[in-house]
Amino acid sequence: MNSTTIVLILLTFLLFNYLKDNLTTQIISYYKSPIFKIIFLLGLYYYGTVNIYLTLIFALYYIYIGQLIQEKELLYKI
Repeated sequence: MNSTTIVLILLTFLLFNYLKDNLTTQIISYYKSPIFKIIFLLGLYYYGTVNIYLTLIFALYYIYIGQLIQEKELLYKI
């Protein structure tokens, strides 16, 4: 792994930790948008051929943020 990949992974980790703590309705609406999902999944498809480790990290965080959003929505309903 080169240094730019490591820096990108660290910045992504920090960004998702910040988003995890500050999930607002605007972030949730962006996440649920079909256009965001299509762009994100196409990005995963492209980077999957370039760097499989970075792709796996992005995919795991995408699933993790989705899980947090579902938990928050369940708490709002109760």
